[in-house]
Amino acid sequence: MNKTNQAIVPYPEKNRSKGLQVEHMFDRIAFRYDFLNRLMTLGIDKTWRRKAAICIKKHQPNRLLDIATGTGDFAFQLARLMPTSDVIGVDFSSKMIKQASRKKSEISNSDNVDFAIADAENLQFEVNTFDAVSCTFGVRNFENLERGLSNMYRVLKPGGIGVILELSEPKNLAIKLFHELYFHRFVPVLGKIITGEDKAYSYLQKSVRHFPDRKQFVGILKKAGFKNVKAKSLSFGMCTMFCFYR
Repeated sequence: MNKTNQAIVPYPEKNRSKGLQVEHMFDRIAFRYDFLNRLMTLGIDKTWRRKAAICIKKHQPNRLLDIATGTGDFAFQLARLMPTSDVIGVDFSSKMIKQASRKKSEISNSDNVDFAIADAENLQFEVNTFDAVSCTFGVRNFENLERGLSNMYRVLKPGGIGVILELSEPKNLAIKLFHELYFHRFVPVLGKIITGEDKAYSYLQKSVRHFPDRKQFVGILKKAGFKNVKAKSLSFGMCTMFCFYR
């Protein structure tokens, strides 16, 4: 088990598991989650998601699972690019799923996407169910990283594609300085002002800082059984896209 990933929690003073703490945190910020995502990434997250969705589309999957879907941004992106495919978005935060379902009612041509409450580390789908699985900005929130990846592997069909997007620490010194000032210092303050929740955005920057780096995470994916694992830096290393196959 990745002990560091498990140790970074939103509310260290509370005697509860990371999973329960993260679920509670997302329930509390769901109402402002989309707005803060745009502000936090200066809108670049839309470009990152599109690149990941295009990567999946190349393999023409029929059934897709988006894990830790949040308010459904990536699930909707997949549904738009692949209108004849079935997309299921799951998240363990009921309020995030409520927001995703509300957005579906407002988005035209979204009949091929559905949402459900589900824990990424305890997926109830059968083995070899999906042609593609994805998780955008969610794996660092897994309490047990290996168990979450094992579940992704289990529900993915042999030969199926998986894509993970995750925030990362840039290496370029100039970008690193900007990232430190904006993401690690300004964003937590902004998040507190907008949501009234100071712990959530302090946890966010800590979870990114302590998440395995690109080389380490590639090794973790391979250990989980995935093949042909590739990592690509986006926006000067502020985000990393991992593509892999079962």
